[in-house]
Amino acid sequence: MNLQTQLAKRRAEKLYREGGWGPQLTFPVKRAAGKPLVFQCRLPNGLALIEVQKLAAAARGAPTAVGKATTALERAGEAAGVIVVGALCPPRASDAELEVLATMTVALADVKGPPNPEDFMLAETERSTQEVTKISDKATMIRRLSVESLDQAQEPVPMLVVQYLLESQFGALVWAFSTTHHEMFGQWARDMYAKVVETGWIGTKPRPY
Repeated sequence: MNLQTQLAKRRAEKLYREGGWGPQLTFPVKRAAGKPLVFQCRLPNGLALIEVQKLAAAARGAPTAVGKATTALERAGEAAGVIVVGALCPPRASDAELEVLATMTVALADVKGPPNPEDFMLAETERSTQEVTKISDKATMIRRLSVESLDQAQEPVPMLVVQYLLESQFGALVWAFSTTHHEMFGQWARDMYAKVVETGWIGTKPRPY
């Protein structure tokens, strides 16, 4: 990394910190064909991304919520690779206090051209609604609200799944947030999901910033 790139990285990191963003997260992307890729994104300060495999058993709602978030991804056909399956959690004193605010799932679907929203939508029922918003020629958002039974011993609860279908040169990047927390349903949370997606990037090698 040359001096000019190092200086640009420091300036970018300073701007992100001052804007309330955490460090850059980097994940490997496996593909059925072709060289592996790299996926990167950022989260706001105060949120941590914890891989589902590392979640404590006490984490409320995590496995089921993740399953709901990935259901729509599977409907798109063969996925070239699931990149991230994790939980967005606030700071906690110990694993016993771990609480899942929402789950985040990212996958690279082997779909050529702009993603077709119909390939990613679920059938509507009496207990679900969904709306499609075209953000640009290369980005579409699907917002699905449903009532789900997460546990037979509990009453059904509202669940929100927000999907972003993004066209990249490597295929359709499908980004889903899933939550049962009411505070993650509102405008602040929806703006946060969009801003996190805006920090996303996928390519053949990591970006310096």
